[in-house]
Amino acid sequence: MENKAMGKVTRYISLQHLFWYFFRQVITKWYAVFAVILAGTIAGAGYAAVKNARIDKTQNNAEYISVSEEEFVSVQAAAGLYDELEEQKEYNEQSVLMKCGNLTAAQASALYQAEAGDEYKNHQIAAVYQSLFYGDELYQQIAEDIGEPLDSKYFREIFEIADLENGLFEIKAMSFSVENAEEILKSAEKYLSNKKNQIEETVGIEYDITLLSEVSSEEIVEDLKEKKRDAETALVSLQKEYDDAVALLSANAQKYFYLYLEERFHEDYIEGGEIFLSEDFDMPVTENDLSKRRLVIDTVLGFALGLCCICGYFIVKYCWSLELVNGEELTGMYNLNVYGYFVEEKKRRKISFWFLRKQKRGYIFKTLDTECREIVERLKLKFSKEDRIYLVSACEEADLYENLLIEEGKKQGLHFVKGENISKASFSSEELKKSDYVFFIEKEEVSKYKDIDKEIQLVTEAGKRMAGIAVVL
Repeated sequence: MENKAMGKVTRYISLQHLFWYFFRQVITKWYAVFAVILAGTIAGAGYAAVKNARIDKTQNNAEYISVSEEEFVSVQAAAGLYDELEEQKEYNEQSVLMKCGNLTAAQASALYQAEAGDEYKNHQIAAVYQSLFYGDELYQQIAEDIGEPLDSKYFREIFEIADLENGLFEIKAMSFSVENAEEILKSAEKYLSNKKNQIEETVGIEYDITLLSEVSSEEIVEDLKEKKRDAETALVSLQKEYDDAVALLSANAQKYFYLYLEERFHEDYIEGGEIFLSEDFDMPVTENDLSKRRLVIDTVLGFALGLCCICGYFIVKYCWSLELVNGEELTGMYNLNVYGYFVEEKKRRKISFWFLRKQKRGYIFKTLDTECREIVERLKLKFSKEDRIYLVSACEEADLYENLLIEEGKKQGLHFVKGENISKASFSSEELKKSDYVFFIEKEEVSKYKDIDKEIQLVTEAGKRMAGIAVVL
């Protein structure tokens, strides 16, 4: 800003004042803020809907669907995660271990003694029985016996076999109930009994095996809770990885992916080749379906854009405003001391008044009469009753406050002279020339910077000194 009398004038912006000004504007103009944000949100949602409809129309017209080599690699990776996820789901649902409690499980155990003539042979026979638990044949037989066609790995993790000493070994089976544990153990014992003749032929040692004891009970398993937690964590982690991998695929690649899951094991399918897209094909409805995710993302972006627009508007309005937005700026621009603030009574009853106090760094606002009295008292410390103080303003609303100051000045012996609006064409400088000092009354968001600058210029050209300023809020 250029002032002919004072040279270049720099405006200083308070970030704290700007911060609270922004919130006050949001409160007072909430309807405009709501309208802009709502418009942005609707625009974002509408854009996503149009984009989804255009993509679906383009792809549903295709008889065959194909992807690029790069996309096919991503499809294969997503399919691998799908297989891992399904396997983990199956484990969590069907595993005997996962059906147990968090702390306790039923256990059935049997203690056996192998007798083959000497300690070495006894140990050798016990080791053979122990090795049978490492294969799949035993567990397949158990699944058949108990009528649960489960994978071998579900049984392998619930068995424990210990080779104690001199052919003595113990077999333990864990399950969710004592009855089920006993049933599983009985099936394993039946299998081991049927294997006796085959073992004798294979190792060339005749032996006897004796059941010494059988025990069933509910026991605390130290790491059971941790194992179940690890399985649940693995499921959640795989689900997220799978969802993210599918979401990263394009809409076309997603359709190919779901068809690929069905076609990849067919004999006539060629890796990475085209897949027939039937008319009745429907994309699986998943929680993270790409179209839904796109709708959510674009709606949120629309909301954010609306919010940014309204924020940007208030910031630009503050920084490039033609009206005075902060009376304190005049102290830095023209070396004018602020002697007090007048607050209109209607503003004191609004919620925005709290933000107004924050803007003025906790300034204690008084009634108009009290504020006038304190302003005059401060001025009396610097000026005498012989000094003529000329009141000027660049806003029409200043008459009330000028009259209050003149009345209070008469009471306290300070001579105020009612001035005119300098920005008016009818302004006469005669009274200004007769005065010793000039006191400004300006209203925030009403008084214009150019009019204030004109006031300062005329006062300076008239050779008068500036007494200070009172700001109307």
